[in-house]
Amino acid sequence: MSCGECAECGGPTEWDDDAGSAICIECGTLADATQSVLTTQYDPGSRPTTDTTLSLKGRKGWTFAGQSREASHTRNKLAIHEFIQTLAARLSARGAAERAQTLFDQAMSRGQFRWGRQAKRMVGAAFAVALRESKKSDALRDIAYLLEESPETLGRAFSSLTRLLGMKVAPADPTVHLSALRNHLVSLLQDSPSTFPDKLKVTLLPLLPRAMTIMRTADSLCALLSRIESLIKIPTPPTACAVLMLALEAEIQTSMPHTGVLAHIFGARFNVAKTTVMQRYKVIYDLVEEWIREVPWLDAHERKNGGAGRSKVAKRVVVARGLKDVLQFQEEIWVKKLEAQAMPRLDLEVEGAGADDEEVAERDPDADEQWRYFQDNRRGDSAAGTSFASTHAPRKDVVTSRPPPKKWKSAHEHSVVRASQFLLDPLRCASGTQSTPPRLRKRSGPADLDLLSHILTADASNLPHVFANAPSRLQLLAASRARAESDIPDEELFADGELDGLLRSTEEAGQLRTALGWDVEVEEEVPLEKPQRKRKRGADEGQERIRGTKRIDMDALARLLDPSRDVEAAYALGDNDGLKDDEEEEYAADERGGFGSPSCLGDEEDAYISSRPPLTGGEGETVGEWRPMSPGIGYDDDRYDI
Repeated sequence: MSCGECAECGGPTEWDDDAGSAICIECGTLADATQSVLTTQYDPGSRPTTDTTLSLKGRKGWTFAGQSREASHTRNKLAIHEFIQTLAARLSARGAAERAQTLFDQAMSRGQFRWGRQAKRMVGAAFAVALRESKKSDALRDIAYLLEESPETLGRAFSSLTRLLGMKVAPADPTVHLSALRNHLVSLLQDSPSTFPDKLKVTLLPLLPRAMTIMRTADSLCALLSRIESLIKIPTPPTACAVLMLALEAEIQTSMPHTGVLAHIFGARFNVAKTTVMQRYKVIYDLVEEWIREVPWLDAHERKNGGAGRSKVAKRVVVARGLKDVLQFQEEIWVKKLEAQAMPRLDLEVEGAGADDEEVAERDPDADEQWRYFQDNRRGDSAAGTSFASTHAPRKDVVTSRPPPKKWKSAHEHSVVRASQFLLDPLRCASGTQSTPPRLRKRSGPADLDLLSHILTADASNLPHVFANAPSRLQLLAASRARAESDIPDEELFADGELDGLLRSTEEAGQLRTALGWDVEVEEEVPLEKPQRKRKRGADEGQERIRGTKRIDMDALARLLDPSRDVEAAYALGDNDGLKDDEEEEYAADERGGFGSPSCLGDEEDAYISSRPPLTGGEGETVGEWRPMSPGIGYDDDRYDI
């Protein structure tokens, strides 16, 4: 539609709705360069936000910008990546941060782990795998300390991550070989003791009951050696053999006889030569000898003749005596070094953190022990990173590793209880299930079958205490019939003649009575007098102390209170020798009226008092119940008249 001519070239123009102006067909010039379009508020097309607003409302309500699940997932992912960078800087391994982030993203996408404690454990496992791929120590203990997790829990997360991603990572920690070496040593000592020389065998046999202490020493030594760069990039089986040898020497506090034979036996388990094990042994005890010099209370290795002669005490003996103190000393230094730095903080947006924590606590047998582990190793909480996740987690929370208090026992605890009851009394397992309330019973699962198969297939030499004694008659009776105390009567508790065998005979009772002195008649018990503390006597020891007050004549008071004595008759006869002069005057005044001098009373009062009949010796005054005086009677009629 032609609207006129172009002002520039004179060509025809056409109206364009999108441009809101007439446009020249030949040169493209706009006839109205202001681009003004008149609209109305009633035009439905002029409100483009209507469709957008309706699209923000879903089935669960309104969704605001930045609060969707995808946005929360993105923020948590960025927070985790930043946390990994902080962790890498703390452990001086910045090169492994990028690889750890990639492994974590893959694990979260495949395993569908929740954001919370599970994600935090996956962070530690991913970082340990990245360190191991870069030919470094996995530093599981350092990572577990920074994450506030136990090394055992982080080790299980490490295994879960490698199994989930299908990775094969060579172990870089000698600790994984210690259990195999211990079992190998125990089996050789029990099956073929002739393999060991007599002196070595006599030294090793008493150490079998202390195997757990030896393993803890070896594990602590492996943790200390994991921070030595020279021992990280070499094979771990020879290192484990040397570590166990040093742990055995630390337990006996001296050098081990026939060390070469023991190194050959340990090396044969992993097809390692004796020379390799001895070289690793020498490297480690040289390091321990250097650490002994840093401990103030330990005696270091010294030589005679100013350091040019022979050793005063063999270096191996010095190392064996000071190894445990060195491990404790170095552990305290490591803990103080980490405590001096602020703990890394991880802020995640957690949904349903309480349910997540309870689920993890049910599956994790070490949920209660992890926090105790850090309370023992940490002197106090640092200022940062000490907030705890509440039971009802807010929208944004600080992820920590302290599990919430469990209200019910986990499945693992029930399995341990059932296994303990089965081992203590196998015959009672059937009756125990029937005595349990129906709502608390659980069907036998794979755990019970595994327990029974383990007991039936285990070597009898490993379980001598289980099959040592046959069950007694009472145990069989309780297992077959006992559901309550009334199920077994008293007559069946003892066999025929069993109760008589438990009682003492007459002769034995007489001998026991004679030996204990029960035949001697016991005199009447005299009550023990409580010892009294002696009181010091005064100066007038022999004189009788006069009791009572000194202000009253006690003799006169006694005569006055004597019921058989007539006081009035005594005074009439003049028996008043004990009264003083002032008492005589007071008594005479009382006889005259009891009011002192007669001059203080009025004439009417004197007349009334004088009108009273005197008391004779044979008559007495009758005293009745006291009553208030009635008005208008006697001498009170005009007492207050004016």
